[in-house]
Amino acid sequence: MLWNKVKHEPGKPSVRTLQRFIEHVDWLTSLAKDIGDLPSIPEEKRLQFFYEAKAYSSDKMKALKYNKRVALIALLVREQHLHATDSLVDLFIKKIRKLHNNSQID
Repeated sequence: MLWNKVKHEPGKPSVRTLQRFIEHVDWLTSLAKDIGDLPSIPEEKRLQFFYEAKAYSSDKMKALKYNKRVALIALLVREQHLHATDSLVDLFIKKIRKLHNNSQID
């Protein structure tokens, strides 16, 4: 189910799971591009909608009115994409630091 795939967070990226994590980020990137820019909304409202979207099952999403369903999906994809990208950048920074620290020891 795609709804569960969007909601699923692949966990923290590691060297072993890096390829799978990159594939997940690429998939979310393609979805985010298809959705396009979202209107600016206040932070509290955005977080409220994000948590609401994460809480819904696919059956409950299907029961929502079309406009609300589309808005929640778009917001969830955007937030998941941002989170996954941040995690990937964090892993990259950690690896560079480790390489830097190891080179200073030698």
